[in-house]
Amino acid sequence: MKIHIKNLFLGSLLFIQAVFSYGVEDKQLLSIFNKYNVNGTLVISSTDGKKVYIHNESRAKKNYLPASTFKIPNTLIGLAEGAINPDGHVFLWDGKDKGWKIWNQNHTLQSALSNSCIWCYQEVAQDVGRLQYRYHLKKMNYGNRELGNLTTFWLDGKLRINAYQQIEFLKKLYSERLPYYKKYQKKTKKIMLNESNPSYKLYGKTGWVMKNGKGIDIGWYVGFLEKDNQTWFFAINIDLMKDSQRKLRKQIIKEALHVKRII
Repeated sequence: MKIHIKNLFLGSLLFIQAVFSYGVEDKQLLSIFNKYNVNGTLVISSTDGKKVYIHNESRAKKNYLPASTFKIPNTLIGLAEGAINPDGHVFLWDGKDKGWKIWNQNHTLQSALSNSCIWCYQEVAQDVGRLQYRYHLKKMNYGNRELGNLTTFWLDGKLRINAYQQIEFLKKLYSERLPYYKKYQKKTKKIMLNESNPSYKLYGKTGWVMKNGKGIDIGWYVGFLEKDNQTWFFAINIDLMKDSQRKLRKQIIKEALHVKRII
């Protein structure tokens, strides 16, 4: 009986710690944001959610346009709808200036994602269509599931998502629990690879919500890291007061993973 009561107490204590850990400001993460004098939020979570590190929880619950982080679900949607060929898709450049030098060329699916090729995914959007997007956003329960202009709704439309939702979506994708063929989920994860070395593999996608001079730009970086048979998920968004701060999205993530001794 004593053992039973002890186990019950320990179980309850662990449950309470797990629940309340979500609302605790991580001082080490706070120091990184203070170091760079940027306003934003960061959530890092283990696969099972038992270890969660948070900076600025109230902002982590705030919804923003996903910008190019939407290229992750958009890839999956494109594959499912046949708008993207899983066996070697090529986006053919029409020879017109697309606004950025790296975009002015043909792209594979890998390069389109890594270089945030807007016109590439606008072609996907045209093929998918508004009706099917509504279906897929509901099917994968992505953000607030709202649309806008067919070819720019993730950039300037009504679609919104927060840091917690980004991580929840990534966890489902990683474990291949989204309602899509596993081969499409595997393909989507594969092209997200940003960095690979003997110690770890880092997967992710950046996003840049541009206000066109009105208000403040928002920078995203979401993804996951594999190390020693463990996987950690992360989502950061920060206010971008100047273009040079865009590099801080990845830089803060790397420093945060180091300070939490994950890498």
